[in-house]
Amino acid sequence: MVLRVEYILTVAIAITSILILQSKPKESISPSRESSSKELYFKNFTLLELNETTLKNSLIAEEATKYKSSLFLKRVQLNYENEDMISADSAVYIKDSIYLKGSVIFEEIGRFKFWSSDLNYNIKSRDIYSGGRFRLKIGDSSFTGERLEYNLNGKEIVASNIEANLSY
Repeated sequence: MVLRVEYILTVAIAITSILILQSKPKESISPSRESSSKELYFKNFTLLELNETTLKNSLIAEEATKYKSSLFLKRVQLNYENEDMISADSAVYIKDSIYLKGSVIFEEIGRFKFWSSDLNYNIKSRDIYSGGRFRLKIGDSSFTGERLEYNLNGKEIVASNIEANLSY
């Protein structure tokens, strides 16, 4: 009796097919696992808001990671209606607040410039809060201090332990 190669291959394919059909498939991994809430990741992220004639607002970040309830940005710059500019090493956007950390610069164009290591910005109330040391420059005058609060609507600044260098 001579065994032909075709019969051996047919039997091997049949056995392999039976084993594949009887084995349980592994559970597929969903794009968003239960243990991780990361949903999207972007590099060199730019978000622009335009009106009929000009650029209204912009957000530029080196990295942007969208989680279920927040947005994390790395090396971020925000421009609001060509009036306010905010930049920082990192920012986290949760609900109606932005929490900025590391080399934070806030500038109200034509009014003042502010430097700090942290800044909390409430978008709805337009309140800014920095709990650490800050430096503020208004015209040729400069101020340093701690714990700055500023309302963009009311244009009122409150701070502690202020040292001022006033120029007229």
